[in-house]
Amino acid sequence: MRKTIALINWKGGTCKTTVTLNAGAGLASLGKRTLVIDLDPQGNLTYSLGIKPAELRATIAEALEGKAGLEDAIIEREGMDIIPATQGLADTESRIVNVTGRENLLRGALGRLKRPYDFILIDGPPSLGLLTTNALAAAREVFVPLEAQALPLQGLKAIQGVIELVRQRINPGLELSGIIAARAKERMMAGKRLAPSQISGQGKTDKNLASIAGVSHDTIHKAKVIAARADDETKARLRSGDTSINAEYKKIEKEAKAEKRKSERAGLIVTMPSGKYAVILADPPWQYKNSGFNESAESQYQTMSTEDICAMAGIVNGFSTPETVIFMWATNPLLPDALKVMAAWGYEYKTNMAWIKDQGRGRGWFLKSKHELILIGTRANTPHPKERPDSCFEADRGRVHSRKPQIIYDIIESMYDGAKLEMFCREPHKGWASHGNEL
Repeated sequence: MRKTIALINWKGGTCKTTVTLNAGAGLASLGKRTLVIDLDPQGNLTYSLGIKPAELRATIAEALEGKAGLEDAIIEREGMDIIPATQGLADTESRIVNVTGRENLLRGALGRLKRPYDFILIDGPPSLGLLTTNALAAAREVFVPLEAQALPLQGLKAIQGVIELVRQRINPGLELSGIIAARAKERMMAGKRLAPSQISGQGKTDKNLASIAGVSHDTIHKAKVIAARADDETKARLRSGDTSINAEYKKIEKEAKAEKRKSERAGLIVTMPSGKYAVILADPPWQYKNSGFNESAESQYQTMSTEDICAMAGIVNGFSTPETVIFMWATNPLLPDALKVMAAWGYEYKTNMAWIKDQGRGRGWFLKSKHELILIGTRANTPHPKERPDSCFEADRGRVHSRKPQIIYDIIESMYDGAKLEMFCREPHKGWASHGNEL
């Protein structure tokens, strides 16, 4: 069942057209079949979508006067349909004033519309005349964009009066669903002067739009990001249901983080490590078979196959001596892969420690894994550690994917002296050289 919504106000400059346009684009990006109707003689909605007079076959004016059907006037823009308006709509209002059933002309035209829409948004004129009455007669819900200032709030009473009159005489099912506070900066200043009851709608623009679409506030935010950044092909796949808002938002966020890291490092001279090290700590970017899952490693950072990690033996040998000890992070599913890499790098597996993650829900396909392994490997002349720590240690898993706890650095430093290198480093650690795919 389609939902018809009117956005009205008796004055201009309340962001009514902006809200209509953004709500329409947001709904379209959610895959909703959306029609927006420009019922304002100023034609600001039509102009904002870049529609030129030469493109017009008909307008809302001809439809109201019975000279054309709504279908004849429809133009597609930004993934949604629009019925445009021109300044000639002002003359239409005066011509239909004596027409029988003049208040229901738009409702009748919509009733004859054959295209299946999920949402129809009506951008009303800055007045409370016959065009606004038509918008209210055709709608099931009405939203009022309003500046949270004293005078506009006084005018709200007149708008509510018109809505109640239309409800009593023409459209009993009409509901005032919300007041959308406009102009944030002025709204915040007004909030210091007005009573709380007068500004109860401030800061809830997206929440009101979410109620229009029947989705969460978070989904509206994600849809806006996708509408602003995604290409036309992605938007088309969303509308057809071939992908989801959450999946595409994840991709955009991942790309944005990568660009941010690149920007932060622009102009910096990164000195790659050289020489030999007594200790190597490696956290390989393991590639899992669940790549593509939103919370998989592949969705968080660039991963490498086990074969490619093994092929780094030459680099590791360049950092190693016969006395070097290696500590290698490994997750339970990829323990065989970690042992394979350790052997390929010229180290003999000796034992392991376990990081017990004391907070957070465990993940895994067979068990809710609450620990991660760190393997220890040696070469021909690697000495025994000066301290022997416990084989298990507890630490919070943290909020950043793959970031390791500070305690492991303290443990390793208590075991071995000498120069230390961290490979596949996510971020530099004081006192350690760094070599990684994040630097």
